[in-house]
Amino acid sequence: MLKNHWFWILLSGALLGGLLLLSPSSIEWIFSSQRNGDKVILDLYGKVEKKSAQATTYQQVEKYTLLTNGDTLITFEDSKVLLNFSPTFWILPFSKMEFIKNEGRWIGRLIYGELRQIQSEDKNRSPIDLVFNDQKITSADFSSAREMIIAPLASSETETFQEISAQDAPPQNRIEKQIYQTLLLHKKFFQGCFLKYYKNHSGEITGGQTVFDLLIDITGTIETANVTKTDINDPDYIQCLKGIFARMRFKNFQTKEPVHAIFPLQVDLPH
Repeated sequence: MLKNHWFWILLSGALLGGLLLLSPSSIEWIFSSQRNGDKVILDLYGKVEKKSAQATTYQQVEKYTLLTNGDTLITFEDSKVLLNFSPTFWILPFSKMEFIKNEGRWIGRLIYGELRQIQSEDKNRSPIDLVFNDQKITSADFSSAREMIIAPLASSETETFQEISAQDAPPQNRIEKQIYQTLLLHKKFFQGCFLKYYKNHSGEITGGQTVFDLLIDITGTIETANVTKTDINDPDYIQCLKGIFARMRFKNFQTKEPVHAIFPLQVDLPH
């Protein structure tokens, strides 16, 4: 009995010592996260993951998981999650959303993907503003892309996996090479943007290169596409290319963290 008594005393002392080593801001963040967490997950299917504002990795979401200020939810090819806000809505497959709580009111910022609002009989739901690109989402069904381009990731084991010369800005690793080759297989979409530009500008240019720095999320979605160099500095043309990147999903994309890839796109008039 006495040993058990000393065990609890030592354990309490260790926990107290650990708290004392934390900075005041860290302690405040821990307790504020617990206070501000809302239990809003009504249902989920498949693997849904969450990353908090202070974390560097994603954790799997369960029905009892609390949503806190700064959290980001991400869904995959076979997953979706239902959130009990006002309005109540599904985050559908291949989606990513950040949640901000400001003075007691939630903001759901869709980074990419699809939402579907549904009717709910629960009158005690927390209000939320749904936005995409700083614009409020007003439709019950919303998608950040009109149509999805599912792009099976090129396998390095196949005979069609081409070698890339040094002058083509070769990828640094296998996954970047697979991304590069997969995008080349979908060049017809990018070529359409160039043909539209060519028709609108009376043949001012016959071709050119645009280099993109792509950030690809763990779902295989291209989250951002930043231009680092271009021979065709036309806003409509660049936006057309970015629209294609936004619709593209790499199937069987296997990575534990986001990936950067450089993609030099060369377009020319067909002969």
